[in-house]
Amino acid sequence: MAFALGIFTLFACFFGNLNPVYADANQEVIYYDSTYGAPIGTTTIADYEVYYDSYVVTENVYHRSAPSYGISSPEYDNYCGPLTGMNSVVFYDRWFTNLIPDFNPGMSFSNGNYQYFPYTSNDETRAAFDSLYELMRTEEVGGTTSVNYRNGLASYVENAGYSISYTSFFAGTKTVNFNLLKNAIDQNKVAVIMCSEYNFISRIIDYSDENRMKFIKNNSTIPHMMMVYGYKTYAYYKDGENFRTDTFLRVTSSNGEHDLGYMQLNDFSDIDEAYIMTIS
Repeated sequence: MAFALGIFTLFACFFGNLNPVYADANQEVIYYDSTYGAPIGTTTIADYEVYYDSYVVTENVYHRSAPSYGISSPEYDNYCGPLTGMNSVVFYDRWFTNLIPDFNPGMSFSNGNYQYFPYTSNDETRAAFDSLYELMRTEEVGGTTSVNYRNGLASYVENAGYSISYTSFFAGTKTVNFNLLKNAIDQNKVAVIMCSEYNFISRIIDYSDENRMKFIKNNSTIPHMMMVYGYKTYAYYKDGENFRTDTFLRVTSSNGEHDLGYMQLNDFSDIDEAYIMTIS
């Protein structure tokens, strides 16, 4: 199996370390979006543009970068859960180095920024993904439920000698608790968002000479989960008035495209659960 590196509905409360007791998948949403698989649902192009006189950007990506694994082989399918877990494990391996033994996820630069390596494919990362795929029961269920994701990731982390807890930042089907997320990002944490429907923006193009912003966007009815590693807000102005403000989560695509991108809040989405993941 080859990997490429590129760039939560039943519970909405705090979860500490969980015992590996798996819920009946028929009573939960099964998240299965991937390049290979995804048997039910549709994805449609939803590109749009915004014209402005000026805009103000607010963002916080404290760690400046994030890993994003993808799969370029049909050996596995319905794998957004294990890929989201994999992205999270690689992210935290920067500080908790035994999460993936004998593996270096990236490097620090003299300006204080950290960059995850643009490509990693080796025995260590393949073994980590295989373990997450099995622990989350993805092949057995035909996807990954919220309970299986959280329990599977907890088992993986505990097997590495650490512990994990989950804190909900869910605030509704279209948005999240932004203050909780901001605090988490400031503390070098990442999160997982689980959606029955979602949108994904792969590119934001600013045609500044035309005062025009273009968003390359898909809307999907395929249940999906992604890692959240930051946020970004655009406040647009015309004639001195703020006429539109859009807020985005920075997310991993968690599918075969292995992209880092955005999910727009208060837009096309049906958020089921959202958890901040804390490893210690």
